[in-house]
Amino acid sequence: MKRGGFTYIMTNKNKTTFTDKYNIEYCIYYEYFNRIEEAIIREKQIKGLTRAKKEKLINTMNPTWSEILEIL
Repeated sequence: MKRGGFTYIMTNKNKTTFTDKYNIEYCIYYEYFNRIEEAIIREKQIKGLTRAKKEKLINTMNPTWSEILEIL
C-alpha cells in the first residue's frame, strides 16, 4: 500500500473560485508526494499564493483547466 499524499486545487463549475464554501466541484491541479508530511507542507505553500500565482501553477499542468478525473 502506498503511503503518500496529494495536494490539489479544486474549483467551481465556472472556474471562478478556489474557496471551499462556493460549491467546489472539479479537481484541476494536483501534486503527489511520497510522504504525507511533504504534501502538507506544499498545501500550506499553495494556500499562501495569490490567485495569479495559483492560476500560473494550474496552467503549467492543465492549461485548459479541464477536470482531472483520474489521479495515478
